[in-house]
Amino acid sequence: MVPLSRRVYLWSARAFLASVVAQVFFIGLYLFAGFDLGLHFLGALIVTIVALELVILAFAARLDTRSKQWIGLLFVLTIVQGILPGLKDSISFVAALHPVNALVLFWLGLVVLRDAHAYERAPAAVSQNERAASAEAPSA
Repeated sequence: MVPLSRRVYLWSARAFLASVVAQVFFIGLYLFAGFDLGLHFLGALIVTIVALELVILAFAARLDTRSKQWIGLLFVLTIVQGILPGLKDSISFVAALHPVNALVLFWLGLVVLRDAHAYERAPAAVSQNERAASAEAPSA
């Protein structure tokens, strides 16, 4: 049986990836259909909240260190993504990395999602390892 925290982690990983794709669509609406940037700003808030949720769930789901490192990097780059447009007037060359960082976030979202699916598919092995570790621990 897969713990609830790992199921929520999987769905949050899916939501993160979907929100990044939505962001690309929202900026397309701005550039090509005359919409304002409001949807893109709202989408950025959602992406950031889901990234923070993934950090919290990584600990709640007791993921391994490697998984936590990927999620930590994902969160840091999500924060950087929000900072980059503000550098347009002072360091425009760095601000221009905003779409490149979006591609990296999409790739990291795929890595995290693949990892989440691995936890979903192999819960028995993880549970056995956790039981073995608790059985080896000295009792008080």
